[in-house]
Amino acid sequence: MGTASLSDNTNNNFDLTALWNSLKAVTFTICLLSAMLIEGSVKILSLLTSITLKILDIMPQLIRSLTPFLLALVDCFNKIVGGFYILILGLCRPPAQRVEPMHRPMLDYQNQPSRNISYYQSFDKPERNWGDNRADNVNRRRRY
Repeated sequence: MGTASLSDNTNNNFDLTALWNSLKAVTFTICLLSAMLIEGSVKILSLLTSITLKILDIMPQLIRSLTPFLLALVDCFNKIVGGFYILILGLCRPPAQRVEPMHRPMLDYQNQPSRNISYYQSFDKPERNWGDNRADNVNRRRRY
């Protein structure tokens, strides 16, 4: 009754060894996965910093080239909103009361005194006699 056989003891050792080996395999797998996770996160962080530096290097050129486009886009939206505002305002406003035009007496242009305007034109100037003044010009040049 109380005697244990040799085969029962061997069976227990085999079960403990199998359990120990499976525990070691699970521990190794967890360590391997955690090492892969740490290494992968370091690589991803390195890649993200590289991409961020490239984006920061290109960003001023991108902003400089996109500024006119964005300003035109804002102006377009501004005109669209303003047009809708004017359209709604025109639809909601009551019709304007028509004002009768004032009756003014007709102007009589035929009885007006005519204006005589004379313009001084360049060809109406008296011509200058250059022959008389040449001696004066020569004497002036000699004085200086």
